[in-house]
Amino acid sequence: MPVLIKDYTWKQTDDLIIIRVPLKGMDPSKADIFTCDNFIKVHYPPFLFELCLRDIINEEASKCRIVKGEIIFELIKQEEGPWDVLEAPLTKAEILAVKQRAIELSQQRCETKKKKRSEKRQEITRLAVKEQISLDTKEREKIDALKEHEKQIAMTELELWKQKQIKLSRNTNTTESISDIKITNKNKNIFEISDEKQGNSTNFSLKKDFCSEIKKENLQQKEIKKEHETSSHELNEKSKYSNRIKYKEKKINNEIPSLRNSVRIGVSFTPRMFPTPSRESKLEDENEWLQKQAEARRKIGFVIEDLRPEEHDPVWLKDKGDSFYKVGNYLGAISAYSHGIKLNPKLPALYSNRAAAHLAAGNLRRVVQDTTKALELLTPCVEMNSNSRSLCHARRGTALCQLNMLTAGLAELEMAFKLCPNNKELEEDINAIREKLENSNNDEDQHEEDENTEVFID
Repeated sequence: MPVLIKDYTWKQTDDLIIIRVPLKGMDPSKADIFTCDNFIKVHYPPFLFELCLRDIINEEASKCRIVKGEIIFELIKQEEGPWDVLEAPLTKAEILAVKQRAIELSQQRCETKKKKRSEKRQEITRLAVKEQISLDTKEREKIDALKEHEKQIAMTELELWKQKQIKLSRNTNTTESISDIKITNKNKNIFEISDEKQGNSTNFSLKKDFCSEIKKENLQQKEIKKEHETSSHELNEKSKYSNRIKYKEKKINNEIPSLRNSVRIGVSFTPRMFPTPSRESKLEDENEWLQKQAEARRKIGFVIEDLRPEEHDPVWLKDKGDSFYKVGNYLGAISAYSHGIKLNPKLPALYSNRAAAHLAAGNLRRVVQDTTKALELLTPCVEMNSNSRSLCHARRGTALCQLNMLTAGLAELEMAFKLCPNNKELEEDINAIREKLENSNNDEDQHEEDENTEVFID
């Protein structure tokens, strides 16, 4: 129960109310303050201060301060004027209604604030997206302007290169024409010399032949130059193409990642006692069932989950089962022997001793099964295991006799006595069973004679 604070003080003006609440030496950081237009609450365990105001206040304009071990409320009145009392005279039901109304109002205010925050956040994100779009557009415009500038520079350089090429071609043509003029002048001189030596008729034909030969030589030289230029151009193109192919091959080889190393990932599943998948709706029922089973096993006297790691040993479990058997806890002995068989199914003593526990508990068919399994493991038949084989035959014979299979039981007991001829208890049991068999045979003969006499009388 909280301790209510009544030793608070208050004073007022026409538009202001000041309330001082003592903290009682408590930590101010642990104080929980709640206010509404007509309700004030301060909770700092184990103290509690609640006050339903006489009139409504302006909550948004009001203040609350923690100064020198007390909480000071400075409340602004909604309407100016003095109050005759601070706390409104209300019943318990009316106080609960005021509290409920204050909680609802605070929830509404929180929701409105939350909506305003979300709207503000959305507005901020919208403005941020808008600003980002404007920045992106400006960046694109800058990039486009740079591209256009670079394009213009490249075009001007291309025009200058074309003009240079034209000038170079003109210069080459002028040099060729000059060389042709020189050749013709030489030819003229030759012709003039020849004219002087020979006649005009013969020299004219020679001039024509010589000029035609010179022209042919000039054309052949031009063709050779062109062929040389085309062959060099083709070689350059081929070298460029081969370089491109090599670059692409290197790039492809660099881009192709190497093969990953293969790793085997082991997956382990959560162990579960039930064969069905786990469901939350069935979890409580399954846990309850497992608890009941654990309690039942504890009542028996043997719980696998309670064993220590060093106790998971078949020999230890055999000794544990023997101790249970000696005190008469046959079910505990059976469970200990069974767990030992799970750990080592090749130990014949576990089967033989479990058969003894089953025999004491009255599970006769299980006795026959366990002794049979023990005899299968007790091979080859040597002198060292004769005592164990004798016990198995004796227990199987006892179980068969209790199942009213006296002939088979007598054979088992005789086999056990053959292995241990000094066992007087076995000899007495064999004699008793023989007497039972003789008596049962005599009773059957007498019953048959009675049936025959009855038939004869009829």
